[in-house]
Amino acid sequence: MSAAAVQRLAHSLVLDGLRHEKIVELAALGAFGQQPGNVSRDLLTRYAGDIKVCNSTKLQVPCLDPKSNPKLSREETSMLLPHDLFVSLATEYNDTFSAIMGLDKIPDFWKQIRRDDWHWTSEYRQADFSNPYCIPLWLHGDAVEYADKRSAMVLSWGSLTCLGFAPTVSALFACCFAKQAINKDEDPDGVEDTFLPLWQQLKWSFEALLQGDHPSRDHNGDRFPPGSYRARMAGKPLFQPVPHGPKYRACLWSIVGDYEWFSLDLNLPHWMSKQMCGWCNARRDDDAKLWSCFKHKGWKSKSINDYEANPVFTQPHILYTFPFVQSLSVCIDVLHCMDLGVLLRYEGSVLKHLIYHELPSDARTNLDRVWEAIQHRYEPNCKSRLTTLTLAMIVPKPKSPHASHPVLKLKAAEARHFLPPLTSCCEALRPKTKVQKLRLLGLKQLCSWYEILDEIEFVPNDAQAKKLKSLLHGFLLVNEELCEWARKQGFNIYEPVPKNHYSYHLAELAKYISPKRVWSYKQESFMGVIA
Repeated sequence: MSAAAVQRLAHSLVLDGLRHEKIVELAALGAFGQQPGNVSRDLLTRYAGDIKVCNSTKLQVPCLDPKSNPKLSREETSMLLPHDLFVSLATEYNDTFSAIMGLDKIPDFWKQIRRDDWHWTSEYRQADFSNPYCIPLWLHGDAVEYADKRSAMVLSWGSLTCLGFAPTVSALFACCFAKQAINKDEDPDGVEDTFLPLWQQLKWSFEALLQGDHPSRDHNGDRFPPGSYRARMAGKPLFQPVPHGPKYRACLWSIVGDYEWFSLDLNLPHWMSKQMCGWCNARRDDDAKLWSCFKHKGWKSKSINDYEANPVFTQPHILYTFPFVQSLSVCIDVLHCMDLGVLLRYEGSVLKHLIYHELPSDARTNLDRVWEAIQHRYEPNCKSRLTTLTLAMIVPKPKSPHASHPVLKLKAAEARHFLPPLTSCCEALRPKTKVQKLRLLGLKQLCSWYEILDEIEFVPNDAQAKKLKSLLHGFLLVNEELCEWARKQGFNIYEPVPKNHYSYHLAELAKYISPKRVWSYKQESFMGVIA
């Protein structure tokens, strides 16, 4: 909620007769709304002094200014270093710190982590980290639109053991920068790369979190100025609740986000490139290793031991030099890969199949029949149920419905909650043909996959991991068979996309951590707050 919206709401409450001291203070911002440009300033002046968080770190970065000559210049920006924010939250807001770091869930997390997890090496041994004082963290990156056709790249972080808290509380801001001003330097030293100084500071900060101590030197290895805050704190524990007792520390366990960020910024293979996958040797230009083939696939997934010599990324990136971070730290996202990808396309194909190719009446009449059946099959208290379903939500151009592949136009949560009633609807039609039975089987496999996902807290047990893999791989085989049938019929439905391929690896890697723990619903909501 913006500052202006806070003022308007408070003012409305005052006009309705509420005279609570704090509400009146908020209503009075910007001369009771008469000067809206001053509302944000007044809010910060009134309350910012009461907030006891760390100071931001200021640094110079190279950036682009298209209107200047030369276009490249160095400007000051600022960021909140994770270890600084960690300390200020732990010391000034201890109850909040305990909640957003999920301290009560840390023992459960480490208890569920597998002994053969790929994080464990000769350098990082499970026995050294599996304790209630080591917090597993995620790091998220994404672009968020803050004005028309203008977006900013935002990095945030948080605890994997924080469950059930709003993103405004549990996602912690690190830094952001306008994308239009970001310069990417392809040279190995990257001296003119806008984000390199930010990444260097983040690496230094996460190293401090892993050690659990304030750094003894800065990110360049230089000593701090005598008498400075950092010099006074050098070598002391970041947070030690009891003198001489155990200290808290944190390790960067997972990198989360959409595949666009992974590809464009973290150097994973682009989905349109010939070798489009970092988790296997599938290709676009070789029929023997075609990425979209699952039934008789010629490509092979990498084993855990393959990633050191053949990493998931195509070019080095400083993030992969962070402590604990390896190729498999990059987690395929359920939100973007499944909910907004595979699921929406399959649901769209099923609806188009029913409405345009199977039911006897015209498309609009068929849609009304299907929609009526679906509405009655929603769970009674479903919060993400659809209120309407139109042809334009199924096919991009209803006047030429067969020109392109159907992609159901729903939000991610709507797509997931739409799946059970759609499955029930297709089952009620009593499938008779092989294709109808396959279509229903695919829906049931997806339903079961999401149900198992909801059962897992942090890491699936062996039975759950096996089921997650078999269900999603089974669905991909079903979709492939339906696609082959549709092509023979001349129907533009059930076509695979790269997200189908990536979902294969999502199912394989789900054994190490539940995809639900590293999906980016929370982080995407936080992006909306930033915007």
